[in-house]
Amino acid sequence: MIMKMNFSRNLAAVRRSQNITQEAMAEKCGVSRQAVTKWESGSSLPDLYKFSDIAEILGVTLDELLHGNMENKAEEQIDIDYATKLESKMDSILAEIRKQQKDILDRYDGYDDGGMESNCTDEEIPVVALRYLGIDEAQKGNYDDAIDFLEQALVLGDIHAVGILIGIYQDTRDFFFTEQDEYEYYQQELMFSQKIQKYGRIMESEIKKRIKFM
Repeated sequence: MIMKMNFSRNLAAVRRSQNITQEAMAEKCGVSRQAVTKWESGSSLPDLYKFSDIAEILGVTLDELLHGNMENKAEEQIDIDYATKLESKMDSILAEIRKQQKDILDRYDGYDDGGMESNCTDEEIPVVALRYLGIDEAQKGNYDDAIDFLEQALVLGDIHAVGILIGIYQDTRDFFFTEQDEYEYYQQELMFSQKIQKYGRIMESEIKKRIKFM
């Protein structure tokens, strides 16, 4: 009875940890999906000669499959795999954000030695400084600080900050909220939408001012 319980639990745990569906497992074993379901529920056992085949398919020893506690090992492996995927996805997002910020920086020429645009007026320098501080923080992955600097620049009339802010939100929102429950996810989506509307109104106001004085 204990061996049967161990086998059922281990089969299900290891199969899931390796992202093998019951259908795929059934195909590899030459049985129906219903047979695999029964094995995992403990309502039946495979033929004796199939145990070694199942162990080989899952990459474990026969002793581990029948007597070990593979459930905890499988959960540990899932945690490791998830952390690896998470790190890889974060690296990808950061790389894309850095590329976007570099593209934005490359659009501006005429910087002086201090990193400011040489044609800026005295009034514009604090605004430009806030924008570049925001970009610098975004490149470091400090998104809260980046958004704070860029929003300050936007309030002072820097319409260039809008595109950068939207880029940061778009590239990070899905990543950071994938693991939240549905309610929390939509709360964050609502916040994102409200931010975009706010930025849009400020940008519209600034553009109208500039058109008026042309």
